[in-house]
This record gives sequence, C-alpha cells and structure tokens, in this order.
Amino acid sequence: RKSINRVATPLLLALAELIGFVDDLGPTDKGEGEGEEYLRQSVARERSSRNRQRCITLRGATCEVCGWDSKKFYGLDFEIIDVHHTEPLSSFEGSKAFNPLTDLVPLCPNCHRAAHKRSPPYSVEELKTLVNGSDV
Repeated sequence: RKSINRVATPLLLALAELIGFVDDLGPTDKGEGEGEEYLRQSVARERSSRNRQRCITLRGATCEVCGWDSKKFYGLDFEIIDVHHTEPLSSFEGSKAFNPLTDLVPLCPNCHRAAHKRSPPYSVEELKTLVNGSDV
C-alpha cells in the first residue's frame, strides 16, 4: 500500500494541478498527518571520513559551484559543507581509492542536491553554468 501511495500521490497531485484543482486550506484545517514510522532496508556505501576531512583541508569549506561559505553566513561555529565524489560511487563494484584533491569536491548542500537531480550527476562545470544563468 505504501509503495502505491509513493507513486500514486505525486501523479494525482500533478493531475489536479493540470485541471486547475485548488486545495484551499482554511485557518482551522489541520493538513495531512506526517511522521508515521516504517522500517526501511537499503544498501549503503561506506564513505571515508578521512578523505572528507582531507578534501576540506586541501580545498576549503566553500562551495566550489556557488561560493557559499557557511561560516560567513552562520558564524565560525557552523561549518556546513558536503563532499561530492566526481565519479559516483554507484558507477563501480567494490571499493576504490579516491584522491581528496582531485576526486572530491566541496559543495554546499543545495548544490550537492542539485548535482544529484539526474543520473549521472551534473558535473561541477555544468552546475556552474546553471548558477550563472545558462542552460545545460
């Protein structure tokens, strides 16, 4: 049932938008319930915390796409940066050595999420083009 909801709900919402259905929530409406717990099973790939730290040490904690620096925005106690693999971990079997200087890139969470909006992920150069206002 839950897997059907995960497919059907977005389709129904898209259809409702196409036909002009408006779901007006009034001030007394509660909205839809969220937070139900369920068990999820998945396979994850191990990331090296040492490679992550070495990448940040070598390349800095500023996003290489948009230039966002969490420390300037939130203060020195807030280092918020993701480390992106230029070659997706899903593209090979087993483990592989990654060079923190050439194979890993610091990205802000927004740019990192944008990179993974397609498969294969957008390259840093493609994201820079998008940020600068051009189509890829």
